[in-house]
Amino acid sequence: MARKKKIRILISAWAGTRNTGDNAIFMGEVRAIRKYVPKAEITAFTQNIDNYIIDKLSIRSVSNRFSNLLQIINEIISCDIFILGGGGLIQEKTSIFTIFHHCYKTILAGLYKKKIIAYSLGIEKIKSKFNKIILSLAFKNAKIIMVRDKKSKKNLLDINKDLEGKIKVTADCALNLFSGKKQNKSSSKIGICVRDWFIYNKYLTVNISRKISTIIKQDKHNCFIKKMTHCIQKLIEEGYSINLIPFEGVRDEEAIQKIALNLKGPYKVIKWHSDPRIMCKIISEMDLIVGMRLHSLVLGAAMEKKLISINYSEKVKSFMDSLGLYDNQFSLLFQSEKFIKKIEIEIMKKSIDYKAKLSELRCRERENIMLLKKNI
Repeated sequence: MARKKKIRILISAWAGTRNTGDNAIFMGEVRAIRKYVPKAEITAFTQNIDNYIIDKLSIRSVSNRFSNLLQIINEIISCDIFILGGGGLIQEKTSIFTIFHHCYKTILAGLYKKKIIAYSLGIEKIKSKFNKIILSLAFKNAKIIMVRDKKSKKNLLDINKDLEGKIKVTADCALNLFSGKKQNKSSSKIGICVRDWFIYNKYLTVNISRKISTIIKQDKHNCFIKKMTHCIQKLIEEGYSINLIPFEGVRDEEAIQKIALNLKGPYKVIKWHSDPRIMCKIISEMDLIVGMRLHSLVLGAAMEKKLISINYSEKVKSFMDSLGLYDNQFSLLFQSEKFIKKIEIEIMKKSIDYKAKLSELRCRERENIMLLKKNI
């Protein structure tokens, strides 16, 4: 009997980074493909060939650096299915070059007549005319475009209304990676995730922008850190168990260090880890997650924890809106008294307010892999 032919799948996403949220997305995507498309032979583009998550998932990886262009082209020629996503790849807030970094490969896949599938993408508002052209070219030959929220669909249609028939609203592919909750004897454990929100220059690469931001005085960010420190200190004095949780191995740790320098009393700084399974175990022990990072909230929802967001980006607001948690959101310029009061109210609740919405989102997330399977 003839053996079934392997399906060669090539993924372009933030695979194997120092961002736990990106790793949660990638792990959720790969696990789903392996479960529902057992014939799949998966290769992923990555910035870091020796990454922990890439090794744990035992998949083949290829450097996506532009200096490796010949091998990138060869991988595209060799694949059967080209997947763009998941995650928030389509944005120009960090750098105007980010979209081209992902989409030139998608355009090449189209030129080589490969099946192109966009998987659980987050798409922010795009202003650059050049990037709008690149995106239209990238999605022109896509078989289906799965986006993780309604806002992403709107942003994509603002770029090209002709894509409407291809777009399907699903949900973040990290949402079903873990589930369940751990009941605590106490009801006072608060997990807080903040990030070092530096000044971006979208006309520079991210690495250069980071270096320049250390020179520029960041008044708004310093004000935010000072306010967060004040609020956390008040919560410590009221007897809450404070746990500072980094989701990225550099920026979050820097923000936490700035806060911790001025805290008095007992608190805990959680060690960062790239493995989302370890972070989920930590989140499972919390009663409330106060999250700035999107995936501190996504994994918090997966573990059915009470949630409060600090909206530094529209993707955070969009996720909280999808759970119906409109009153649990704060801007970077929040009022300290209202923020502390909301935390006190939420942590006293016996159950979460968004179970029905969470169930709906989980069903939509499962559509990611079902639509992928249907279209290959």
